[in-house]
Amino acid sequence: MTSKFLRLLFLSLTSVLPLLFISCGGSSESENGLRKIILQTDWYAQPEHGGFYQALVKGYYEEAGLDVEIIPGGPNALTIQKVAQGVAHFAIGRSDDIIIAASRQVPLMIQGALMQHDPQAILFHKESGIKDFKDLDGKTIMATPGTAFIRIMENTYDIKINVTPLDFGVNRFLADKDFIQQCFITNEPYYVAKEGANPGTLLLSESGFSPYRVWFSSRGFANANPEVVEAFNEASIRGWNDYLTGDRTEANAIIEATNPQQNEEFMAYVVKAMIDNKLVTGDPEKGEATGRITKERIQKQIDQLASIDMLESEVKIEQVLPARILETSAVLPTKTPGLHVKLDTPNGFDAMTVSMEQLEEIAIRSTMKFFETEDSEHDMTIVYLSDFVDTFIDDENLDFWIMNCGDNYQSNYYPEILGTTKPFFILTVDEKPLAEWLSSEGHPKEWGPHIVNIESHEGLLDPPHKNPWGVTEMIVTSKQRAYSGWGENLPNQEAIAGKQIFKNSCASCHDTGNGLMGGQVSTRNIQMLAVFAQSAEEYFRKMLIAPKETNPLAEKMPSYKHYTEKQVSELLAFMKSIPLS
Repeated sequence: MTSKFLRLLFLSLTSVLPLLFISCGGSSESENGLRKIILQTDWYAQPEHGGFYQALVKGYYEEAGLDVEIIPGGPNALTIQKVAQGVAHFAIGRSDDIIIAASRQVPLMIQGALMQHDPQAILFHKESGIKDFKDLDGKTIMATPGTAFIRIMENTYDIKINVTPLDFGVNRFLADKDFIQQCFITNEPYYVAKEGANPGTLLLSESGFSPYRVWFSSRGFANANPEVVEAFNEASIRGWNDYLTGDRTEANAIIEATNPQQNEEFMAYVVKAMIDNKLVTGDPEKGEATGRITKERIQKQIDQLASIDMLESEVKIEQVLPARILETSAVLPTKTPGLHVKLDTPNGFDAMTVSMEQLEEIAIRSTMKFFETEDSEHDMTIVYLSDFVDTFIDDENLDFWIMNCGDNYQSNYYPEILGTTKPFFILTVDEKPLAEWLSSEGHPKEWGPHIVNIESHEGLLDPPHKNPWGVTEMIVTSKQRAYSGWGENLPNQEAIAGKQIFKNSCASCHDTGNGLMGGQVSTRNIQMLAVFAQSAEEYFRKMLIAPKETNPLAEKMPSYKHYTEKQVSELLAFMKSIPLS
């Protein structure tokens, strides 16, 4: 294991100790100069918290200037009390619980949504004949007494439900085919199915009451530390997007070490359930996205809770939502964030952030079109990659620039194409910050926070691979380092030409094995492709023409029917030069 991983593992294991005597109403500075932040979760470590652990192990919090410690919860997590008392800076809960707390004059602020839709559901045996919420009339459900969703469900469907207290187990369910209970759609169905049950579920978000699962802070902390809150929000959203689409190995290892009841099979089930049910990302067509909170949904929840007399006093929406959400209906700021950059050094990668103010100093105004997205021209503020390199990169040996995207694709650039294709970052579109423009056009936030386009397609066989949307960070390294481990001693010009084809197309997706070059989307890395090229050439050729017929998982891989026989032969020559050991 890496020393970083061991340190994170140690911190996670020690974080289970109680913090009864720690006060953190205002965050302090750690020994490493970062702002110390405590996040209290609502339950034991689990994939439902995965995005926060991903932000921790991937260094996103550290890049944002934060030293975050995640404190696991349990049946008595007391998240609201701990945040209100200053024991934790942030905690996890449900939006309706925060609204109810506000009616009791507890000063809390919702900061973002780790889930667009709460994973709670009604669990029943399919043999019971239950098909919808109306079928619950007169039934007894094991649930948290006094919970709002039961009362709202009764009002919505004009039914009566009896409640028996939740015991956080499934034994009674397994013993009785007529037993019904509250569950997490990501959890209990897995366990009861393994015991032979045939579970059915009704997701509460489909009942007409749809609270968010949120992270929140105290109002005082948020008002005193807006820059800390913004940094935590952005890093957490980045962590969640990466956890769902990227390599979860380190984050899951921390979760399993902290909570041994987790295992690889179960965590894979949880992640699949979150993705299949769009719990975290929501539905982009409905304006939902990772982290997003809208004032309209929160106001509807306030009204619903008031209608069943769950509020002890009137709650104004500004009591639970900060101004930025009230103004924009989005958790991310409308100003595009700075660019995260990782610089390759002899001692490893150094992280830095180039602020928007710094980028604006070298930006120019131009009229441009988005490549392969829109026909119309836009008034843009842009920064050419060549100007970025000249301004911010001092080491002339760092001559290879990689753009990593939130969906784990990757684009790369090098000096030979800077002058011909002229790649550029987009800062504003039609006088709107890029993030605001994306939101106003209904584009998912995953299309940002940064976009790179090119002016010209000169010399490019596959130009779409040089126009990445959803750029999350830039890696600055050298061609020597990026190419290490693949195609270093090529036998002829045909193989050299094939390497160019691979670098400008296939490397956007297929992992090249050196931990740096190559995206992380495909299940087939460069060594596997080389095996096909060297031992099953016809199969390799078919992959290029009809990828989905050779691999059902290749949903996003385009067909390369436009390659000439000469270009296919060049690519094969390169792949056949790759050592298989």
